[in-house]
Formats: sequence, C-alpha cells, structure tokens
Amino acid sequence: MSISVEQMQDIARIRDSKGRRELLGAVADLFLAGETVKSTRESALFSDIFLKTIEDLDADGQVEVSNQLAGSVATPKDVAVHLARVEDVSVADPILRLSPVLDETDLIEIASEMSNDHLVSISQRKRLSETVTDVLIDRGDNAVKRHVSANDGAQISRGGFETLAHSARNDDVLGGNLAERLDVPEEILARVLPKLSGDVAQRVKRAFASAVDKQAVGNAVAQAEKVFAGAKLESSRARVASLVFAKDVTEGKRNIDDVVRDFTAEDKFLELVTILARLVDLPDTLVGDLMFKAENAPFIIMCRSIGMSRAAFADFSDLRCRRLKLPSSHGAHAMSEFDVITEDMANRFVRFVNLRMTL
Repeated sequence: MSISVEQMQDIARIRDSKGRRELLGAVADLFLAGETVKSTRESALFSDIFLKTIEDLDADGQVEVSNQLAGSVATPKDVAVHLARVEDVSVADPILRLSPVLDETDLIEIASEMSNDHLVSISQRKRLSETVTDVLIDRGDNAVKRHVSANDGAQISRGGFETLAHSARNDDVLGGNLAERLDVPEEILARVLPKLSGDVAQRVKRAFASAVDKQAVGNAVAQAEKVFAGAKLESSRARVASLVFAKDVTEGKRNIDDVVRDFTAEDKFLELVTILARLVDLPDTLVGDLMFKAENAPFIIMCRSIGMSRAAFADFSDLRCRRLKLPSSHGAHAMSEFDVITEDMANRFVRFVNLRMTL
C-alpha cells in the first residue's frame, strides 16, 4: 500500500526514535512500491523531509534507509549524493555500489574527496568508466586496485593499467586479476605474468620457463627435433595432413574435439602434437618438447587455450600417458588440473609465450 504525501508530512513531525523508524518504512513504501516516476512535489517533499530527518536517525536507521533506496531510480539525486557522502561507509556503501542515480560526475567528485573505504565501495559498481577508474587507481590503496582490476565492468585506461602493473609487483592478487583480464595491453601483461606466484601460477611459470628464456628455447628445440626427426614426421605426408586438419579447425570447418577423438582413436600422437602447435602458434619443436615432459601444466594450458572440451582432453591425455608410459594416476591428476586452469588463464599464458618468442 502506498503512503500519501499528507501521511508523510504527519510522520515527519514525529521526533521519537520509533516514529523515525516508521518514517523509514514510509520512505520505502513511497519510493520503492508502485510507480517508479514520482511527481516533482513528491520528490521535493521527500528530499526536504529526508535531509531534515536523516541526522536524527541512529547508525542502524541510516544503514536501513540507505539499503532501501540504493537500487531505486526514484531516489532524488540530492538524497543519493547525501547518503554517498556520509563518513560512515556502512551508510554510504549501498548507494555507492548500487545507486543508478549517481552519474559519472558524482562518482568522480566523491572518489576525489572521500575516504579509501568509499573508493572500495565505488570500485564494486557494475559499470565504471575510464575517467572514474583513473581516480580510483590514483587515490586508492591496493584494496581499491584489486577491486577495480577484478571488475569486468570497469574500463581501465592505458595509464591505469600501467599503475596497476606497477603495484602488482608486490601484490600477487592484483597481478592475478590483471592476468585474467582480456583488455590488458600485451607489453604490460608481459611485465606482470613473470611475477605471478601462487600454486597454479607457479606451476605454469615453471612449465613455460623454457619458452620465456630464448637460450633455453634453443636447447629445447634441439632436443625435440631429435624426436620429430626420428619419427620422420617433418617431411611425411602425415605432417601435411595434420597441417590441413589444423587449418580446417582454424577456419571453423572442423571441430577440435572431433579431430582429437579421431586421431586418438588411431593412436596418432605426433600428428596431434603438430596440430596443437599450429593452433597455439608455437614452434612444433617447442610444443613437442613440452608434450614429452611429465609436467601436465603446459599440456593443459595449450589444450585449454584452443577451447578443447574436458572429454576430448581426457582422450588426448590418455594417449599421451600411453605414449610417455606414465601411470594412470598421472592422467587423473591432469584431469583435476584441467578443472582448475581456466580458458582465460590459458589464453593469457599462451599469448605471453608468443609475445616473448618475438622479442
């Protein structure tokens, strides 16, 4: 049931705490129920009553009204701005995170003047422009930077990414967030990835250490060339056929899962390695070297980065275990790690290796 303007005027005259709580209920009823567009008189009256009343409410009352009004498009602008600027961040937080009434100018002004806690709240909004994130990144501490970098709806400028990358040198969480984003410039990403730590990142870095070090790459290539030369794949028809299949997958004429299923059924491991190398755009010899090592991470990352399904990966992993004479438990571990390493993370590391190969 909607409350009338007259009833609201009567409630506004009440001075005791219970009456104020009733006013909160009236506010929620009037502005969150029924029509979303309020008359100028209703909005002006609500603003007047609210701004005269809010300071008389205790902290819990202010938090309650902030939560009630945070998501409403009917909340008057001056009310939203007032709540967003309350020093007690528990009051300001719902408005800063959720209010559709606050525009870019409001957010920039608040971010430029209020506390770090207020910046943390702003950094969690669903959408943030580069102009706003520039202020958040410039003024905020690493908690703010972490939220901004983890926010898919936050647009970040080149300068913002530079600052985040600099801070990530001593913040693994921040570095991990950057590694997961798809909009980080390549040269900035190249500075961030080598510094990542953590269980998954460490496994990946160790696995791709040879790809990052050009001298090590040369050694790996020389060793892998022996394997490929021994199989005489380089000049064989099998290699040509593999490249055709890889081209078909790239052009969308074939599905990688179907190719893996067919080739594993025929025990064509080296041919699959050739296809994988072409799809990740790395030298056959380097991919071959990585594939013939017991470490699972590079194998998983390359397969993940080309969109291979879990079922297809399981077939490929079984074939690899047979060829390398690895125990079945090794394949089970590979399946567990496959579930941990995301496709986005895999794409990041493959792009990084490709980038370093060109430097």
